Amino acid sequence: MMIGMQRVMLDSNVVDKLLADEDLLASILAAVASGRLGIVVTHVQRDELAAVSADERRVRLLEVLERVAPASVATAGFVLDLSRLDHARLFDDDTAIRHRGFVGRSTRRAKDALILATAEAEGLPVVTCESKARNLRRFRAWFPAVDMLGLEDLRELARGNQT
Repeated sequence: MMIGMQRVMLDSNVVDKLLADEDLLASILAAVASGRLGIVVTHVQRDELAAVSADERRVRLLEVLERVAPASVATAGFVLDLSRLDHARLFDDDTAIRHRGFVGRSTRRAKDALILATAEAEGLPVVTCESKARNLRRFRAWFPAVDMLGLEDLRELARGNQT
């Protein structure tokens, strides 16, 4: 890793915005190519985009993701029926408890919890387009060490400005 590189975990919902905003995508690609910015994802984000039902849109989303983040890091936990064995580590006890608390009765939250746990383990902020205050409060309550960034923060990072 180069000195001065800012690394961020990218939430799946950001890829839609990159697809729609050619200027932002070009700025991010330039920052990645120069070594100023590192975009990190897990198999979870790739799997979410691979599950998009519209063929053409799915292909375009995956192409964008591949361009900005060609490699994946292993998740910081393993969830049955969700995790890929060869792309996951086992939870430590504390993270497992927080993952279960975050998910609660809604297994839909398991993906977000894996992304957040991985960002925490990697020491990365998460860039998300999540706008529901209730969801953001939940993210922060269960994973307080993870900074949550928005699209404008990513735009600033791509320009070389620290958030």
